Amino acid sequence: MWKRPDTLLGATPNSVTVRRLGRHAPSSPASSARFGCRLAGNLHDQNVGDAVAIGQASAEHARIGPEAADALAHWRDFPTPPADIGEEMAATLADGPMEHAAENGHTMPVKLAGKCVLITGAADGIGAATARALVAAGASVVLVDIQREKLQALEGALAPEALAVAADVTDTAALASAVAAGVERHGGIDVVVAGAGIDAIAPVGEFEDATFTRIIEVNMLGTWRTVHATLPELRRRRGYLLVISSGSAVVQGPYEAAYNASKAGIAAFANTLRLEERRHGVSVGVAYFGLVATEHGLRSVNHPLMRDVFARAPRLLRDAALQAAPVDAAAAALVRGIERRARRVVFPANQRLAVALASLPQALLERIVRLG
Repeated sequence: MWKRPDTLLGATPNSVTVRRLGRHAPSSPASSARFGCRLAGNLHDQNVGDAVAIGQASAEHARIGPEAADALAHWRDFPTPPADIGEEMAATLADGPMEHAAENGHTMPVKLAGKCVLITGAADGIGAATARALVAAGASVVLVDIQREKLQALEGALAPEALAVAADVTDTAALASAVAAGVERHGGIDVVVAGAGIDAIAPVGEFEDATFTRIIEVNMLGTWRTVHATLPELRRRRGYLLVISSGSAVVQGPYEAAYNASKAGIAAFANTLRLEERRHGVSVGVAYFGLVATEHGLRSVNHPLMRDVFARAPRLLRDAALQAAPVDAAAAALVRGIERRARRVVFPANQRLAVALASLPQALLERIVRLG
């Protein structure tokens, strides 16, 4: 019979109480994952910096173990906490505010004050809400979108910390100009949020070639072009890239083949890039969103074809799928992910299990492959 982690920690965790955790971790993988989730949440609430790493340890090793617990008890002694403590699942599934798993176990928040964040798809929806949240946290932002009027209005609302650059992510030269403008204005770019995306709904057999191609151009190739334009700056600043994907990258429904393929593609692209760029000090994350109450999201679920799909689904599944999360909450999740240089940001919580299960093989690969 194993004990709940909150009964072991006490009011103020210290090296003694953390070492005790190794003796109380459950032996079965399933129970251990639950133990790690609760522990991560408990420690996160008490501002212990390696909450995520401790939760990760239980998932990878099937128990926390005295060695990991002892190492983590002295996390303050490490400039960077140990990179080999564990990975993924417990942190992704955690009950508390743990919608991310941090890069290389490093969970100490990055201060956003003085940082410059370039956001594509910034004119409205999650992009605009994220820009507002970042400025509120002390960052400056470079806003990139093709919707010039909305972009300029947002720039005015966030002045003087915002710079608006009207650019299409399918235009390599326009993106290069946006990056150059951001560097000239703010001295460099520390974070890139690649969020530009579009969608259309139709059966594969009825998709027009131009529509399908445009979705791939914007969502997938636009992400590639954004990365290509910003990567030299991210390397120079040892920065962080966050690619906005979707729960559709993991579980695909009907009538959105182009969107689903593009979101799965950019998630795979980001995972590949993470392996390549960590030797340059660049961290790469993927955000997986479910339904958020943006104009795009609500329009998609209210399309006649999609309404028919949901009408045929079991009520419990339908109700969960159609529960739109607030835009500001989605933006807050992204900001927390940026602060932690997260591998994954998963929002809302009903997406966590699917993403966690799909992420396990990738997590194993990332522990094995180290490029020189």
